[in-house]
Amino acid sequence: MRKYQGGFASLISLLVVLSVIGYLAIFYVKHEQQDNIKNNQNSFYNHVTNIITQINAYQSDQYDAGILPDSQDLFPDSLATLQTKGYLGLCSTADNQNGNCMRPEQTPWGDDIDYTRQKMVGQKYYEAILTIQLPPQDNSNAFEEQVSLNLFSQIAGTHYDEKKRIITITVTRLENLFALTTVVKRSGEDSTLTGNWDVGGDYSVTNAKDFRIRNANGTQRSLAVGVVDSFSAESPSNIQHPQCAPGLTPDIVATPKFVSLPDGIYEHTPAGAVINNNATYWSVSLKYMYKNTSGNWAQRTEGTLTIQTVCH
Repeated sequence: MRKYQGGFASLISLLVVLSVIGYLAIFYVKHEQQDNIKNNQNSFYNHVTNIITQINAYQSDQYDAGILPDSQDLFPDSLATLQTKGYLGLCSTADNQNGNCMRPEQTPWGDDIDYTRQKMVGQKYYEAILTIQLPPQDNSNAFEEQVSLNLFSQIAGTHYDEKKRIITITVTRLENLFALTTVVKRSGEDSTLTGNWDVGGDYSVTNAKDFRIRNANGTQRSLAVGVVDSFSAESPSNIQHPQCAPGLTPDIVATPKFVSLPDGIYEHTPAGAVINNNATYWSVSLKYMYKNTSGNWAQRTEGTLTIQTVCH
């Protein structure tokens, strides 16, 4: 009887050991499956974040190439463009089938990532949209879905539509480009002012070669040519040539303002202006005749002239 009892106890012990081993095996397999899911989702998450990084790099390069921050061309027109432009590596069909690479739009579930660029509601500028469709929900993929949502929630601009099971990632314009929309580009190209340029009243725009003003018929008038310095000068005087922009020549216009007669003299001829050009200045004076106290006509130069200097 003791012999049978001993054999039964051994059998019970063996069953307990086998149960523990079976439980551990099930736990190990489940743990391995979850690790594989985490690794796969991490890989896909890194794939998507790399796409976002390259979209931003594309934005920066497009702006440097002269594309306006408000243009849709700031963003690539497709994910394939990121490949052809060298931002993402190429992935041939053979390499993709062998598991050596992922196509930019590829997901672990078969549905491709949808990429679009659209204008922000109520704004002038654009944004890029990545749309990821999750597979239908069931018990077998509940853990995979939770891992995916936890990962993508770390990306700014991510929204999950639980009803449609769609993850939407918005890639906005680079933050520094917001400021650049209010800055006139150094090159002057594609940076038309949209309002009056107020420099505050305490500063000047200096060291410019020229400014041009649009005429009524659309032609341009050069301020370097059209700006006139106007002042009064005693006769006779030496008037310095103005400094002109390269290619322009200084010129002067002198007109009599009034004559200066000796006390008690009132009769004189009309006055004219005499201009003699020198290397760096003009000699200007009045020239007129007046009747002196002896009743004779004499030449005189005293008086004041209106001087206008210009570059043309």
